[in-house]
Amino acid sequence: MSSTLLQQTLVALHHQIMDLFGWLYGACAAVMLVLTVAVIFSPLARVKIGGPDARPVMSLWRWIATSITSTVAAGLFFWSAAEPIAHFAIPAPSAGVQPFSPEAGTTALAYMYLHWTFVPYAMYVVPAVVFAIAHFNRAAPAGIFATCYGVLPARITSNHVFRKVVDAVGLVCLSLGIAASIGTGALMLSRGAMSLFNTITVVMVAVCALVVMAGRNRGIGRLASINSFIFCCLAVIVIVAGPTNWIISQSSEAARKFIETFPRTASGWGLGADQEWRQDWTLFYWTSWIAWAPVSALFLGGIARGRTVGAYLTVNFLIPSLFIGTWMSIFGSTVLHLQLNHGMPLAQEFQKSGPEALVYMALKSLPWAREVSVVFTALAFMSLVSLGSSSLASLAGMSAGDTKLARHSGTVLAWASVIGGIVIAVVNGNGIDGVRVLANLGAFPMLFLEILAGVALTRLLLRPASAHWEKPGTQDKIPGG
Repeated sequence: MSSTLLQQTLVALHHQIMDLFGWLYGACAAVMLVLTVAVIFSPLARVKIGGPDARPVMSLWRWIATSITSTVAAGLFFWSAAEPIAHFAIPAPSAGVQPFSPEAGTTALAYMYLHWTFVPYAMYVVPAVVFAIAHFNRAAPAGIFATCYGVLPARITSNHVFRKVVDAVGLVCLSLGIAASIGTGALMLSRGAMSLFNTITVVMVAVCALVVMAGRNRGIGRLASINSFIFCCLAVIVIVAGPTNWIISQSSEAARKFIETFPRTASGWGLGADQEWRQDWTLFYWTSWIAWAPVSALFLGGIARGRTVGAYLTVNFLIPSLFIGTWMSIFGSTVLHLQLNHGMPLAQEFQKSGPEALVYMALKSLPWAREVSVVFTALAFMSLVSLGSSSLASLAGMSAGDTKLARHSGTVLAWASVIGGIVIAVVNGNGIDGVRVLANLGAFPMLFLEILAGVALTRLLLRPASAHWEKPGTQDKIPGG
């Protein structure tokens, strides 16, 4: 079978899955959000991860910075400008707004909040909370089954062969998702120049491995702190040098619309006319977030030791959602202002050259455009490294069965080589689309893992005493342990 025919087959299979199970992705997204909010106000929020004497892995600032930077990549930088323009030109049919109108701009920002803030972070934290409790409080090994602790029968999870097969399938799906993200980000940074792409990919993967081997705190945490500081500085520059009043008014109106329409847009109920649009945007995002959820669970759950569940949800759900929403308000409102009020042809540039060209075109309108563009590019690269290093840490921890990566530098290097090899081979052969489709197909089994994690968290929510730490040797039998 030719590569083109194979890719067409995979795309057709992906659309078939969306036609049949799109409703399940929407329902899953809504339920994960409800569960997350319920845990915040429940006794489970007071449970300390790792026991009463457990000490935090990182300082509070470094923990917040790591949470934010390990869940975003270069796509955030480019799509925070490109997505509102895309929705501005082609709004969701059910929105009932005219393309290229001010109302279309407000609707575009509201959909960005839907796609990038509370819903995806709820999908991340549900399996992460279950993993943290299972691994640190109930002595479960650092593997896929820890994210759905206590749900599957012990005769299944205790089967060594079955566990290894499931972990292997999970590792393949996760590695494809990581390769797709790194490859997409490297392509955007190289702006299509393949010689630059290969160099960027090799350097990026090598730096990721070095960061992981330096440790979660000294490596990943320190890089995250630097990234977050530059994030904040760049956001301040854009909001001060850009259309400040427009950003505030447009973002406020979009936030109101987001809240009003959230029940329908998040679940998809009654939006039959949006089926194709939702598949291209909302459901595409839901598959991406669900594909990443196990990676985030193993990494972010692994640095939750010494914190309460409530603190974990504040740092990994509320703060990142608000931070990303603010970032997207600033950049999204700025590009809409340039299109609506200055006649800058950003929609045409997006159709012609893609999201990476559009954002640099928008940056040229700011004071110190050259310096800001350099900082923007460097931050995008560093964010990809943060995402890649946290993902490598998850893969290595899952392969080794624990979260102590200092012992497993060989495993880290092996996974770095695999990810880099996949990215370079696939992109140089047929472009990134093939591996992106494979990654989204890999998200399908992860959907059911997310559902199991939701069931596991519901059990812990109803019986918070079962989440408390017990001294080593006194824990109840761990499913899969």
